[in-house]
Amino acid sequence: MPTFAWILIVSGALIVPIIASAYLVLRIRGRRIQLKNLFSLEGILDRYLAARGRNPGRSPKETREQHRRRLQDDFALVFSREFEREYSLTSYWVSILMASLMTAGAITFLVAHAFGAPLFPKPPLPVLYALLGAVFWSVWVMVRGYARSDLTPSTFYGMAFRYVLALAYGLLAKEVFSEGLGALGAFVATTLPFSEAVKILRSKLATQLKSWTPVEGYPKLSEIQGLDSSTIERFDEVGIHTTQELAHSDPLDLLLRANFSPKILIDWMDQAFLYNYVGDKLTELRPCGIRGAIELASLQDEPKEARQSIAKVLGVADRDVSNLIQNLYLDNQLRLIWEMWGVFEERTEEGVNDEAHERSDDIGKAAAPAAPQGSPVAEEAPATGADEEAATATTTTPTAPNHRTDHAFGGAHTKPRRKRGTRADRARHPPG
Repeated sequence: MPTFAWILIVSGALIVPIIASAYLVLRIRGRRIQLKNLFSLEGILDRYLAARGRNPGRSPKETREQHRRRLQDDFALVFSREFEREYSLTSYWVSILMASLMTAGAITFLVAHAFGAPLFPKPPLPVLYALLGAVFWSVWVMVRGYARSDLTPSTFYGMAFRYVLALAYGLLAKEVFSEGLGALGAFVATTLPFSEAVKILRSKLATQLKSWTPVEGYPKLSEIQGLDSSTIERFDEVGIHTTQELAHSDPLDLLLRANFSPKILIDWMDQAFLYNYVGDKLTELRPCGIRGAIELASLQDEPKEARQSIAKVLGVADRDVSNLIQNLYLDNQLRLIWEMWGVFEERTEEGVNDEAHERSDDIGKAAAPAAPQGSPVAEEAPATGADEEAATATTTTPTAPNHRTDHAFGGAHTKPRRKRGTRADRARHPPG
């Protein structure tokens, strides 16, 4: 083979080790800091420790500072163990080695055939196209995962498995696709998420076997707004296949195992929670401002008219809607989801308010004319209590209403169905 062919082989064989090493050196530490900061947030730290069998409660003899220090020490111990379990270097190097060897072998096979020195005589054309698709898919997955800080050992195991699938797709292409489309079909099937490729195979089998009907897991994740095929495949990798599994999974565990946006993950879980109850009716509830279980549960203390409109959409009696709202309102899993959403909302509101205050101060300073030195107005008189109260009233920036915090949810130390504080305050914490 010419020198250029060997350059292609060596370059291709080094793709996986280079990207993987760069990720372990440059990105994995940032991933650890990101997760540690997230789980250390007040309101999430206690839940995280409780989910891992720790007691986050405060004893009567502990001061607030001692209690906080104990929680931080417990968290550091538990988090280090959990992070090491999911992101240990041993798991990484084994999976990286497998993906590197499989990728190097596939690239060598393709380059040798392209330059007239095939390793095997007359390999089927669909097999070549399937391996080519597997190489493209692997490189894309690595680049995307590196950019998102989401390259886990399962990613590299999936790459190795993809090459095995490529051989199967290539050999079966003539049986699955029509004549003349075997090579193209094998290439496309290899670049698709595994679940999508299985759907194609099932549809073909259903066509050939009239008495066989493909059965898909239900309730399907594809019914959730915002979930595309690549995200559904990512959920498959962490063992989530239905809306039931998504709704009742530990959100902290999912955040540890996959690099989802926390607020978006909570929104998906919220939708899945309600979909398990109302099914396809969820699409009809969205125009009413009900996208998930949080919005519906927040109607617990609302007037009867609000429930009647929901009952009309669902086609059930008012008492059935009241029972559904009651079940959602008292569900422990939904309490966790709602509380985490409240933590993220508080941080967002604090950031918006701080920025608004800074801009207000800057505008005020720029607009105020400079007083001559020595003039009476140049010396500010000390502000009185009334002046400070008036200043606070004029500079406080109201936050924009949010569909997750517009309704009441019992305070952290209140009983269910008992209203206390403002609506936004009650929406941030589950009932005690």
